[in-house]
Amino acid sequence: MFIYLEESITCEAKRTVQRAMDYIKKNYDNPDLVFKDVADEVHLSTSYLSILMKKYGNINYNQYLNEVRIENAKKLLASPDTKSYEVAYRVGFNSSQYFSSTFKKIVGVTPNDYKEMFIRN
Repeated sequence: MFIYLEESITCEAKRTVQRAMDYIKKNYDNPDLVFKDVADEVHLSTSYLSILMKKYGNINYNQYLNEVRIENAKKLLASPDTKSYEVAYRVGFNSSQYFSSTFKKIVGVTPNDYKEMFIRN
């Protein structure tokens, strides 16, 4: 009985983390999105959701949000007429400088370099 209960709790925790991640994916472009909004959406405290995300998602909120934003930015940068500062704001960053440094940290190149490489290929 104890093992069944433990497995049930684990499954529910994983589903909760997935719901939180889905909420982030749907709202990543909101520059005012904060972790409390996500925790409220899944009816947990921020501290407990943070523990669950680390345990079952192996990631924290800021890392995940930035990865989602950067993945969407890469799609937008594929268009030759978009500017990187426009992309920054469209994916939820309040600062084009922070967007650029975050992009480089995750992708390995600046948004402009990525755009040039994408257009050349």
